[in-house]
Amino acid sequence: MAIVISIISILIALVALAVNVSGLVRRPRIVAEWGWVQESPPYEGLSVIVTARRRAIEIDEVGVVLLSKRPWRRRSPEWLNVDDPFRISLSTRTEKPTILQDGQTIRGFGELEAVAADLGDRDGALYAFVAGSGTVYLTSPNSKLRKRLRRRVGS
Repeated sequence: MAIVISIISILIALVALAVNVSGLVRRPRIVAEWGWVQESPPYEGLSVIVTARRRAIEIDEVGVVLLSKRPWRRRSPEWLNVDDPFRISLSTRTEKPTILQDGQTIRGFGELEAVAADLGDRDGALYAFVAGSGTVYLTSPNSKLRKRLRRRVGS
């Protein structure tokens, strides 16, 4: 009986630990996708939606970046060099810097043809990124973004 009670208490402790650790999520949620923004007239492009989680973040830049090698972390200090790595800032409807509180979102958008022309035939992995509060947050590499772009450039 004592063993069963100790196993149950360990399970409850693990659940409590998981809940507390999930509350420590500090990076914003970043979703990037190609798609139709409006149907009439048809307008297609890249949308990057950033949602703050658990803490406020001051958004300075939203966009896509080409990296030659995979970063070992999806979070790094803000880029100090303006030209390296090659990145494209997407336009947002609000002025930057913008402070997002928990649950608030901001959306960056780039027209498909303009983004394709800017990227051209450069090599590298395409990441959506958010620069804010002194840190650059990257998404995981999204091969769908790059494939869609190459199909569009090739046609």
